[in-house]
Amino acid sequence: VPDDVTAPTHTAAPAHAPISAHATTPDSLAYLLFTSGSTGTPKAVAVAWRTLDQLAGWHGARHPGPDRHPAPDRTLGFAPTGFDVSIQEAVTAWAQGGCWIIADDTTRRDPAALARFIRDHAITRLFLPVVMLHALADHLADHPSDIPSTVTTIITAGEQLRITPAVRAWCRLSPFRLDNQYGPTETHVVAAWMLEPGAVDHWPDRPPIGHPVDGAVLHVTDPRGQILPDGVAGELRVGGTAPAIGYHGDPG
Repeated sequence: VPDDVTAPTHTAAPAHAPISAHATTPDSLAYLLFTSGSTGTPKAVAVAWRTLDQLAGWHGARHPGPDRHPAPDRTLGFAPTGFDVSIQEAVTAWAQGGCWIIADDTTRRDPAALARFIRDHAITRLFLPVVMLHALADHLADHPSDIPSTVTTIITAGEQLRITPAVRAWCRLSPFRLDNQYGPTETHVVAAWMLEPGAVDHWPDRPPIGHPVDGAVLHVTDPRGQILPDGVAGELRVGGTAPAIGYHGDPG
């Protein structure tokens, strides 16, 4: 080092740096998750721990575990990281001591590859968007030997659920519960409707979004916020413990 230059000094970090405790409450920030931006600029939703706690507790009571397999559930990791369903997949699997088995992008896009992945990894629980539920059911209708026998529960969300002949046929050949869930990024799941395999021939073609989940309060209102009578269309307003803290950086 030249005489007129001061050499930098470095202090070695301890081999095991102490981890400082950080106190949290149910209303503390758990993570940020961006909306899709379909109605404008994407917004960063600030999700609290209470929302995850409510989701995990409600899901565990609704889906206590597989009845055909003694081991904990093996949940498919289908949703890309950054979507709220990926958080739901992981939290609900780990809260019950189960496994979260993530499929790669190529497998996610190919119904035949996805069917093999589910079978090879003995997946018991699927979270699928409606479009992939239909694509996978169509593939299995054409290739019944690919039907995975381990699946006991399919959970779907994201758009209006339609029960197609291929979905019914799949459930008849290898029964599973179909849980139709609804909830925006700002709340996670707030309503759900369960379709039991024993009644597959009587499933409605377009199932409803169902009833409020634990911790969620739902009202149908007019634009001024006035609650409407049963059967009258309006805006769905969500309250209770489900809503997020707010949008990050939004002073309102």
